Formats: sequence, structure tokens, C-alpha cells
Amino acid sequence: MKKLTKATIAAAAGVALLLGTGGTLAYWNTTAPLGANTTITAGNLEVKPGASSAWTLTRGSAAPVTVDPATLRIVPGDKLTFTTTFDIVAEGRNLSMEAGVTPGSIAAATASDVADVALAAYLDANKTGTITVGTATPVDITGAPVAIPASGSDAVRTIPVSVTYTLVFPYSDTVAGAENAAKTGQVNLSQFSVTVRQTANGA
Repeated sequence: MKKLTKATIAAAAGVALLLGTGGTLAYWNTTAPLGANTTITAGNLEVKPGASSAWTLTRGSAAPVTVDPATLRIVPGDKLTFTTTFDIVAEGRNLSMEAGVTPGSIAAATASDVADVALAAYLDANKTGTITVGTATPVDITGAPVAIPASGSDAVRTIPVSVTYTLVFPYSDTVAGAENAAKTGQVNLSQFSVTVRQTANGA
């Protein structure tokens, strides 16, 4: 009798132990959909280069002439202008952004070359130009980026942008040889680019 009682107590303790581990016993379970069966898609922001771009050289009051900057040898008094077009493709009703020329576009071809550094300094200090977004008034390229507000629509927006960028090699008629340090200098424009980035838009 005592043996039977002990066995019964041990069995009861075993059941309690199994229940305490949670998950060792099978139980019924069911789920129901909440009606959220849909697809969520992120918007987009990208820049697509346009078909139109050119370099022109202006000297004094003469008409601009198309040139290849890779073979051109500029001299003090020259104005070298780059014009290009591209499209901003934006998708998202709350997508606001800004567009501007990336800083540091004019760099010495060789950082340790005195002539390269001098020419880059001359051109960078005297650069001018504009950036035009859509049909808005052109904005100074050296100023703050152009703000482009959100459209409030999920439709894809294609926003045309044009850039005019003029590099001026100044001519000094008061100090003889002022530009001598830049003779044979070279600059690298491979970093010339326009940056379009999303802005906070009240987030």
C-alpha cells in the first residue's frame, strides 16, 4: 500500500514538472487574417544624365566656340563654360529634396604639383554658374542647394535640371606675371557632379 502511494505521488510530481516547462503538452491554436493583405512599395530618387552637354570657350567679347577641354590649353583671360542637362526622377508623395553642385569639384591633378595647385586655386576662386530646376528661376551654383518641395502625389515626377558652370582663368593687367605659378598646371574635374538628396520635410 505504501509503495502504491509513493508511486502515485511520484507520478503526480512528474505531471507538474511537465506542465512547468511549458510547451511539452499539445494545445489547440488558431489564427484569423486582419484584412491587411496588400503590398507596400518604397518610392525612388535618382538622377538620369541628359543628352545635352558641351564645353565652350569665350575670350573677351568674342562668341563662344565649342572646345574639347582634354586638348585645350587655357591662358589668363579665358572663360571655359560647361553646360549640361539631366533629369531627377522622384517617386513618393512626401519626397522633398534639394539639388546642388557637389563641393570640391575642382582639384589639382597632382596634389604635390605647385602649378596644378595654383591653377586649381585660380579656377575655384573664380567659378560662376547657375542651376535651373524645372521652370524655376536659375540659382547661383555656388550658393545653397535648390529646394524641391514634395508633390503630395504618388505619381512619378521627372524634373528637368540644367547646369551652367563657368571656370574663369583671371587676367591681371595690374600685376605682371601674377598667374605665372599656374603655367602648365592641370586640374581634375572627375569629381564634378550634382548631388540630389532627400530633405527632412517635417519628419
